[in-house]
Amino acid sequence: GSDEEEVPGAGEQAAGGTDNQTEETNEEEVKEEQKIKAVRKDRIDLQYIAKHLKDHLFDKFELEVLIDYQQEAREKRRAQEQIQAANQARLTSAKLFGEFRQELIKLRDLFMSFDDDMTGFLNKNEVWIALSTLGLVPQGIKDKVTVMLQIATYSIKGAVERSTEYGELSTALQNLLEISGESELFSATICDPDYRMDFEGFLELLSKVRAWQTSNMREELRPLFDRMVRRRKSIGTEKVIGVAEVAVALEELAMAPKDNDQQVELFRFLNEANEWGFQPVTLDFEAFIRFIRRVKEWRSLENNVEDQEYAVTELRFTENLVRAYRVVFDIIDIDGNGSLNVTGVRKAVQILNHNVHNGLSSEELRELFKRVDKDGTGSISFLEFMHLVYELAPPAPPVLRSPTRSDSRPLQF
Repeated sequence: GSDEEEVPGAGEQAAGGTDNQTEETNEEEVKEEQKIKAVRKDRIDLQYIAKHLKDHLFDKFELEVLIDYQQEAREKRRAQEQIQAANQARLTSAKLFGEFRQELIKLRDLFMSFDDDMTGFLNKNEVWIALSTLGLVPQGIKDKVTVMLQIATYSIKGAVERSTEYGELSTALQNLLEISGESELFSATICDPDYRMDFEGFLELLSKVRAWQTSNMREELRPLFDRMVRRRKSIGTEKVIGVAEVAVALEELAMAPKDNDQQVELFRFLNEANEWGFQPVTLDFEAFIRFIRRVKEWRSLENNVEDQEYAVTELRFTENLVRAYRVVFDIIDIDGNGSLNVTGVRKAVQILNHNVHNGLSSEELRELFKRVDKDGTGSISFLEFMHLVYELAPPAPPVLRSPTRSDSRPLQF
């Protein structure tokens, strides 16, 4: 024995005190977690979250909050940039802003790339170049004439004096009207050089052209969509297709992605078309049409960019000249198959007569055509056409000089 007497219940009190402290600590942690969860996710500061990290690791809730925070911040920043772009371009139509907001910055930058002296307007030739850059020049001859009329519709009175490198488009467009039997249209507003288009008119034109192209695609794509619906074996009467069916449709349309980057881009278009956010992703017929139209535009744009980069870097043509030649090529390509036979090339050379060698005989042109037609198909692509033009009139080496603005007026339609 010890002389010290043990106080009855002292051990129990000490243990109980420890238990109470643990319970209080647990209650505080629970309250703190509930407090965090009660706060709206979009109001949680990342620094505030970091204080509650254990060993600097995210739990499931914290990771969800972080992802939501970043997504919302990105969406807010994008919305602010879109509003700023609309203000800079003097866009006042809420309808057009809603329709084009996802690509507004890209379209504004394209518009401003032509409007280099900040007039706020493009002339008609520049509008054609812009449509070609976006891959929106239609294939059929009648459709091209319709676009000419639409450009005239959304243009307003007023001259824009700029580059003379687009003058050959007037001749090409007049030739198009003659071929189509609509030469009487080449008058008044259509050929008046003193007409121009502002950014809002440009968006109106794009909206009209896209709506018209979408309408034309309905008949073309309906059989394909119906086959994909049957392939999916949808339950019930709802006619929708999923990602697997979209992939098969792209294969049939020769539009399947060729690499990882293209897959990512196509999936982004797929999500944009899936405007109701269905999971898994499903598209009805109208959404499928929007998706295919978007992919067609993108592929055409990508091809044009690649061709232009090659013609500029390897053949030393200026960007403006390549753009002009592209539109002339597309206009002469009345079948819309992306190639010209020797007759089409002869017509293009005649149109570009002030830029290429004069006095070229038919036999000389045929020999030159055979040289650039590497695969012997009897028709040449745009890049082969640029090689032919290079053979006729190689561009002069670049001359370093101070940038000056030409006082001469461009030929317009």
